Amino acid sequence: MLKKFFVASVLAGLFVSNFSPLSTVSVNATDNLQLPQGQTTFVTGEYLVNGQEIAAASPSVWDGVIMLPVRAIAEGLNFSVVWDSAEQRIEVNENYFLWIGQDRISRDGGQTIDQFGPAPQIIDGVAYVPLPFFNFGLSGVNAEIVDGVVVVNFVED
Repeated sequence: MLKKFFVASVLAGLFVSNFSPLSTVSVNATDNLQLPQGQTTFVTGEYLVNGQEIAAASPSVWDGVIMLPVRAIAEGLNFSVVWDSAEQRIEVNENYFLWIGQDRISRDGGQTIDQFGPAPQIIDGVAYVPLPFFNFGLSGVNAEIVDGVVVVNFVED
């Protein structure tokens, strides 16, 4: 009986600590972008962009960082998105440029802002960028995970 109680307690503790849908993950430009070793973030695959649910490819994890589909979210923010296949470049809102396989962002085609996490990747034909791109790379935007849902909004100044 004691053995069953111990096993049940350990399993319950693991489930609550690793898979709790009531967690919030906020990532800022100054945060360590990597999830701590062994930490699991529960993400449902749902997106709310400016209070509207959008359909998009499921988030992915690359080098411990949550990656999000850039086109669906940027267009949900009413930003334009242009893909340049020759340059392997994503242009967001005519101001921000990201290159597949390069972990940098440029504004207005020239000024390198900084590295912001793993480089953008193409996964199953969808371009993904690290979640911090929406916080750090795009002015006035905040992205976080709340109760397993990816929430992206404009920030009030």
